Amino acid sequence: MAVAAARRLRDLRVLAKAVPAGTRVLLCLQPLASTRTRDITPEERARYDFDAPVFGILHSAIEENWKAYADVLAAGCAELGVSFLDLAADRFVGDSFADTVHLTDAGNRQAAELIQTALGGGGATAVVPSPRVAAEPAPVVTAAPVADTAPAGADDDRTAQLAAVVTEILELEPGQLTPDGDFINDYGADSMLVIDILARIEVDLGVRIPDADIPKMTSLAAVVALVEENANETEAVA
Repeated sequence: MAVAAARRLRDLRVLAKAVPAGTRVLLCLQPLASTRTRDITPEERARYDFDAPVFGILHSAIEENWKAYADVLAAGCAELGVSFLDLAADRFVGDSFADTVHLTDAGNRQAAELIQTALGGGGATAVVPSPRVAAEPAPVVTAAPVADTAPAGADDDRTAQLAAVVTEILELEPGQLTPDGDFINDYGADSMLVIDILARIEVDLGVRIPDADIPKMTSLAAVVALVEENANETEAVA
């Protein structure tokens, strides 16, 4: 769930930077209807068996984590200065759902009204902020560049790969990143950028860092240590 939310917010961050200043951006979360999230009408039940887990275990997992996923997106949007609208299933009335994720014409009209209200001032709206400006580098940097301190061999390759990921996400200049440079204090990052790094590590290196360790991801050296620790655990399990 954390990785999925991080990817969605990463894309939203790019969009927020791409649109003209003053543009209102609203992220809408698609409704998910079931007998646990909404009172199903007789018309809807006649058309679709809402008790059937159409996607099996995957569908059940999505349903169980949907609210938590929405909360993560809402918090991320607030940090980005972008509006968020959760089109929760219980906001719809009458014959609105064709199945668990598709709306009828009546449902689409209700969704359009909710979105219009949000964009028209009746709901939470926001103006896209100016692109993030990185904080000034620390006055004195005593740590050596990554290339001078990285260990040799496979660990060297992994450190270089992680350094490239961090440099890209934090939008740093080549050579600006140091092992002990603080992501937030030295490079002007925020918690959402750290989550972006977490997601990229899982995708690019195949190493999953537990969500509980996100606060420990304060520098390149800390990230390298966490990746090595969790990579070793993965290899041990395998």
